[in-house]
Amino acid sequence: MMIDAHAHIWGPDLDSKANRDMIEACRRYGIDKILISALFGGYGPDEENIELANTYLAKFIDQYPDLVRGMVYLNPHHKNSVDVMKKYLENPKMVGIKLWIAAYADEPCVNPIMEEAIQQDVPVLFHTWHKRVGQLEHEPDATHVAVIAKRYPEAKIQMAHLGGNYYHGIKAIRDCPNVWVDISGTPDERDAVDYTLKQLGSERILFGTDMPGVLLNCVAQIDEADATEEEKKNMFYQNALRLFRRLSE
Repeated sequence: MMIDAHAHIWGPDLDSKANRDMIEACRRYGIDKILISALFGGYGPDEENIELANTYLAKFIDQYPDLVRGMVYLNPHHKNSVDVMKKYLENPKMVGIKLWIAAYADEPCVNPIMEEAIQQDVPVLFHTWHKRVGQLEHEPDATHVAVIAKRYPEAKIQMAHLGGNYYHGIKAIRDCPNVWVDISGTPDERDAVDYTLKQLGSERILFGTDMPGVLLNCVAQIDEADATEEEKKNMFYQNALRLFRRLSE
């Protein structure tokens, strides 16, 4: 079994080649569930684009109800972000929250989202990256994730991409037991999973691909890791089932 905990649809064309290829890849390579967020409107989407993204995602779920689950996309700077969150979480196939690059993970505007996520028992996925140059405005890195995790220790947090630089990112959240990490967006770094296993253990690592994009390299990262079969099961699907309560409903 495999659960892809991090993937996307881009733009309003539900029948785009990228979307068809992603669904075909899931079927061909045995992805049982794929958790998708729709990202419209650039890094700081307005309220209209947030509504469009989540509406189209709901329609995409309806097209593939056995395979696709959704992550509600929010811009924390919008005053209605919690209302949008509540609205779309009424759909039981929306299983979590996605925050991208509109705000740092530890900004005060994120607090109401975290508090509602705790109430609804859903994880919050933060895009996370760390760059020597070219860090985007409001782009979170793992230090921001660590701050919000310690501010809300009862929250469930998914840190994307192993923090974008796993030597930096894993160290920052190592002592935050409410933070899980996904391997999406890091398909070419052979040491990434082995290093993360040594630092966190297998129960805080999630398989993810960042599709549409590289799939098989992400599968190989876990398949080739210095891990037991039980540890690989944790990473491929058991951790996701434990983290995302709604996947079991």
